[in-house]
Amino acid sequence: MKDSRNFLSFEELINTCKVRVLPLKYFGLISALGHHYNANFPKEPSDTGKPSAILETFVKSDKRNRVVYKKLLSSKSSAPVKSQTKWKNLIDCDGWFPDWGVAYGLAAHCTKSTKLLNCHYRFLHRILPTNVLLTKIGLKQDPNCTFCSNSP
Repeated sequence: MKDSRNFLSFEELINTCKVRVLPLKYFGLISALGHHYNANFPKEPSDTGKPSAILETFVKSDKRNRVVYKKLLSSKSSAPVKSQTKWKNLIDCDGWFPDWGVAYGLAAHCTKSTKLLNCHYRFLHRILPTNVLLTKIGLKQDPNCTFCSNSP
């Protein structure tokens, strides 16, 4: 950045930093950083003259892309609360709550099969069509298990 509010131009970046970068990547990065900067930082520079925490981390880090990626991801991502709430209502946990990070990552640690990963994803997000669900939407007549026929 030139100062607290302006980025280096494409030519200035090439001449100042002696880097080779494609124009499309440069303008994409400037667009993303500019949008994030405007959304999260005040319009007026601070009176102390100190850079904000994210800029300080960005400058000090060897892996700057990772810093920006984590910051952007933290502001955009959210947990799939809807499926977790459905599981909580279905199972009486008595104060026990599953570690959802482990639950979501378990299949990736166990297999590389995309079919099993897809099945695991659909199961956790409660979109696997069971006989109970198929009965509710009118595609099956009997909600009982296909194999034992004793219970749903």
